[in-house]
Amino acid sequence: MQIRIRGNWVHLLESTYHRLNPDTGAGGRSTLKLKHKFPANSLEIPLEVMKSLTDEEIERVMLVAIRPAREHERQRVENEKANRIAEAMHRIDPNWRIDAAIQPLEEAVSNVAEKGPDLDMSKLSEIFRHCIELCVTVSSTSEDPTKITAGLLTILSGAMARIATQIGGEVFPTAGDGNVKETEMYKAWMDTGSARQSLQIAMQKKQYVQTRSGDGAKVKK
Repeated sequence: MQIRIRGNWVHLLESTYHRLNPDTGAGGRSTLKLKHKFPANSLEIPLEVMKSLTDEEIERVMLVAIRPAREHERQRVENEKANRIAEAMHRIDPNWRIDAAIQPLEEAVSNVAEKGPDLDMSKLSEIFRHCIELCVTVSSTSEDPTKITAGLLTILSGAMARIATQIGGEVFPTAGDGNVKETEMYKAWMDTGSARQSLQIAMQKKQYVQTRSGDGAKVKK
């Protein structure tokens, strides 16, 4: 018996030898006759087919058709599971969305050198708010929230240093003759100081920094 897989079907072919007729010259060759066929994705030999096969033929069918079909099905199931996991991770992965947001922001930075519309600070504030909320949310579910929170503080301190460089530059204007406490710069400075104080209190509470009395930060001995 020969076993051939043709498209989506397994063909079991029976070979018959025809003796050569010396008088007519006919015969002297083997012909194949279809004995059975069943779907190539079958995970078991169909019962009606198995009944007509010998133990040796059953083992050959298992080797050529059934076991490969089972392995293919196993891989298909594993691939589907891996794809579902990958899709689920992609859905909750913030990084590809961040990557998509970087390019237009880079384009915005490179194009502001030319005089154009005023910067919409309310929309820029929304971007900052989303970035901060993203870090805080991820930190709250992380096994080590200190790593992400420290990273966020480093980003903010870097932003403050960059702003300080700009303010200290020669191009940045000095305060006018009016009441400086009424300026937006002064109000922003006070808000910054208030935020820093709140941060300091929280850091002291969790013993990352010391209080004036010396309590707070843990020191390894």
